[in-house]
Order: sequence, then C-alpha cells, then structure tokens
Amino acid sequence: MMARSMLGLTLFVVGLFGSSRGEEYYVAVDGHPDAAGTRDDAWDVASTLAGQRPVKPSDTVWLRGGTYRCEHAYETKGQGYRVTVSGSAEKPITIRAAVGERVTIDGGMVVQGDHLWLWDLEIAQPDNLERVTQQGGSHPDLGNPYGGIAVHGDECRLINLVIRDNLGNGVGWWSSAKGGEIYGSIIVRNGWKGPDRNHGHCIYTQNQEGTKTISNCIMTTRWPGGHYTMHAYGSSRAYVDNFVIEDNIAWRHGPFLVGGGRPSKNIIVRRNCLYKVPLQNGYNAPHNEDCEIVENVIFRSGMSVNRYKRGVVSDNLIVDGQLSINGEGSVDARDNVAMSDQTPEAVRSILLANKYDEKRANLAILNWKKEPQVRVPAGDFLKDGDRFRIMDPLDFYGKPVFEAQCDGDGFDVPMNDEFAVFVVLKD
Repeated sequence: MMARSMLGLTLFVVGLFGSSRGEEYYVAVDGHPDAAGTRDDAWDVASTLAGQRPVKPSDTVWLRGGTYRCEHAYETKGQGYRVTVSGSAEKPITIRAAVGERVTIDGGMVVQGDHLWLWDLEIAQPDNLERVTQQGGSHPDLGNPYGGIAVHGDECRLINLVIRDNLGNGVGWWSSAKGGEIYGSIIVRNGWKGPDRNHGHCIYTQNQEGTKTISNCIMTTRWPGGHYTMHAYGSSRAYVDNFVIEDNIAWRHGPFLVGGGRPSKNIIVRRNCLYKVPLQNGYNAPHNEDCEIVENVIFRSGMSVNRYKRGVVSDNLIVDGQLSINGEGSVDARDNVAMSDQTPEAVRSILLANKYDEKRANLAILNWKKEPQVRVPAGDFLKDGDRFRIMDPLDFYGKPVFEAQCDGDGFDVPMNDEFAVFVVLKD
C-alpha cells in the first residue's frame, strides 16, 4: 500500500511539474547580464526574460525580492519587460518569486514565449499615478505605461499572481496565445477613468484554438476607473471560443462577460461566486453555439444567457437578481433558483483550496442575514489545531485581518457585512 501511495504522489508531481526539474537560476534587482545566475551572483531581469541567458526547457528562474521597475516602459510608455524564453509542453520554464520574498514587476510584462509558468509575482504600478484623463477612447496618453501583463505565448500559466493598480488591463490574453491557464491570481484595482466611461478590465481575453482556463481567481475593478472583471469579448471579427471559467470570486463592481459579436462555442462557466457583479453569457452575436452555465452563485445582481443554440443552465443560485435566458435555441434550464424578494436562511461559505499551494485557499462568505460571526467548515484544507491567517485580497502583503486556528471541523470568522472575500494562508 505504501509503495502504491508513493507511486501516486510521484506521478502527480511529474504531471504537475514536468518530467525534469532542470537547472535553477537566480535574478536580482541589482543583478548583471555577465553574472553566473546563482543566488549570490544573480542575473539581471531584462536580459534573462528576453532569452539572452542560457535558460532551457524545464529550468526554473527564481526572482529575488524587490521592485523591478522597467525604465524602458516608463520612458517609451511601452509594454514593459519582454518575456521571450520558451519551454516545451513536457518541460515548461518556471519564472517564480523566491520563496518568502515579495517580487514586484513595475511597468508591465509582455509574454511572447510559449510554455511558461509565471508564479507568485506581483505585477503592479505605484498608487500615486494619475488615473483620470480627459482623453476619450481606449488608448489615451496617460503619461505612463499601461502596466499589467499581456500574454501572446501558447500554453502559458499565470499562477498565484497579484496584479493590482495597473493603469490598463490587469491581464490581456489574446487569440495569438493558444490555450493556457490563469489560476489563483488576485486581480484588483486596475484601469482608468475617461470622460466617456471607465476603462481597463481585470481580464480582457479572446481565444480561438486550444482551451483557456481561468480558475480560482479573485477580481474587482478600480472605482472610479476600471470596467469589467471578466471581459472575454471581441468584435464580430474576433473569437471568443473554448473557455473554462470556474471557481472565481468577483465582487463590488465590474460586470462578468463571456461573449462578443462573433458566435461563441464551447463555453463553460461554473461555480463562480459574484457579489454585485452581473454575469452575462453572450453579447450581441446573432447566435452562439453551446454552453454549460452551472452552479454559479450571484448575490445582488443577475444572470443572462443570450441566444445559445444549445446548452445547459442548471443549479445556479441568484439572490436579489433575475435569471434571463433569451433566444430560440434548445437550452436545458433546470434546478435554478432566483430569489428576488428573500434571502436564504443559512449562511453560505465557499472555501476553495489552491491546487498549486497546499497552504493557500480563497474564501467567500455570503452572510445574507448579516450575522456578527460566521462558522466556516474547513473541509480538507485545515485540520483541527492548524493555525492560519486571513488576508485581505486588496492588501495581500499587509497585516492579516486576523489569525486563528482550526477548531474541530471549522473556524469562526467575525463579520460586519453581508459579503466578504479573503485569502486563507495556513502556517
């Protein structure tokens, strides 16, 4: 039995990280291109990301703590650090913050390489940049780079990133990128305010080939400034196909949209938790092909499913909002609950363990009756006696909201509102 268990663990690790861990290299804020790439003699970030150092598939590049400001981006108002190194499907390259160190990329990144895993990085701009302009449109001169991260490479993964306070989109993930994953990332307070409307989205994405997965993320927009939390959208010439969007939490403001002017197909939107954020499936395309919209929880807003030829819309809970299914297609709508004039009796908590970090989980609490304290079942994430910290996703690197330990099969969370979202970190 022990041999079988160890074999299972080995297969899991190989499947997650590839067949070989490769070499490990280091980058530092004060690193140099001619350094050795070791912890004590680290490379610089620009030449390393641009593929000018001997990084190969399956290698890991550790970024030491500090702020990596892309001066070229601020001088040119460009896209930030260019990431052109590439791994392979079996041997991705990992670019990751050194364990226990805060790594901030200031000025943005544009990812052009394939099979890259970007992990535990913060992509942010200073709070004091001007975010209001009198220029309308989607490309005003804001006086600084837009920041954020633009992904053009195939099968890249953005894992447990903090993407905050960028002038433009948090993530731009385009059809030139085939497949990939955004997972466990905190994407908050991005965007700017123009005279016409708010601009910039948490995630702006399009897709044609491969499947893009957006999972276990926490999102909210800047206010004023910032528009959509999820903006899987395109004109009649752009593709919005092959998406799995699941287990995300979005709150406060910023609609959650999947659809555009061209018919969409193979759309899965499931188990998302939205507070004051409407969920819109389908935009203004004359029709859409197929969808699966299931087990979403929406509080203080509604959900629409527009002009799908076929699909399943089931087991969704909508509190203080409406469910609208439009079009002449064959959509199997069943077991949905839409409550416009009442709320459930029992508090609902959603604890989502992180598949890349066994000590991390996202937590949403729907405290319909505004109880002063809520009991959260720990599930498999915490055991009796485990100590943990509750973090505010708007201040992830700050002080914990509170610290406690698991008591039996759960833990108590003090509340003062009808909704809360946290990141739980196990000690």
